[in-house]
Amino acid sequence: MQVHINGGGNYVGTVFAFNRFNDGAVCDLGIGNKPNGLFGLGTDWSYAQNANSYSVRNMKVYVSDADSSSGPGGLESTIGDADGYELVYELDIPTTPAYGAAPPQYTVDNSQSIADFSFTRVAYLLELDDKYVWASMGTFTDDASQIGVPCKHNQCGDGHSTSVYNQLVGNVNVVSNVPGLTGNGYVGNIEVSEEWFYIHVYLRYVLSSLTGMKRHIHIFHTSFGPTIIIQATHWVSLEPQVQHLIGEIAQISAMDHSGVCKFT
Repeated sequence: MQVHINGGGNYVGTVFAFNRFNDGAVCDLGIGNKPNGLFGLGTDWSYAQNANSYSVRNMKVYVSDADSSSGPGGLESTIGDADGYELVYELDIPTTPAYGAAPPQYTVDNSQSIADFSFTRVAYLLELDDKYVWASMGTFTDDASQIGVPCKHNQCGDGHSTSVYNQLVGNVNVVSNVPGLTGNGYVGNIEVSEEWFYIHVYLRYVLSSLTGMKRHIHIFHTSFGPTIIIQATHWVSLEPQVQHLIGEIAQISAMDHSGVCKFT
């Protein structure tokens, strides 16, 4: 489960990551891009296996515009963007989640009280010890039961099918005490799935080997397949033969106003 920023501001990369939550292994947790020197692959905390390095591992999920008479409390009350949001889920993240065998044990689950089509935005608040990040975005589903932590157990999501979303999201607002993350109006993507995790790791390994760049390559999945994000300034610096090889893997589909090359 990851949120990334691909354009619309000065930041590009991972907002937060909660990886490997189905098989009972030590999961990966992180806010912002993973710093160089820490164990793992890429900037999205893949294979970091670092959950046991945090004493506080708490995630909350919110929706806006739902019928609610109460606003958020705690840390959220200090975040201006959190005004008007209603708590749907709260989860104390275990170090070795096994959500393939059983659904997450939420300490709060208000999903059944949120009517379909009653909200227009979704927000996530992740706290890891003294670090936090709030990320709100345009909704990617009309069903509040589908915005929690995804898993392979049948009781995840709506109780009948797993929740899997991998798509672009707009108007992303981020508030964090991690330097460089905070900003409004970002364009990004949310990956609420582990289905494409190993594909992403392999693609990142191949592209990093070709380009020598590890921090400037971002990969996510859409309904059209894996999409590769490379900043245009880094793309033009590559040797022509390397650009050609990347073109053999994926074809360029767009270069937006913020200078981001997108390949699918």
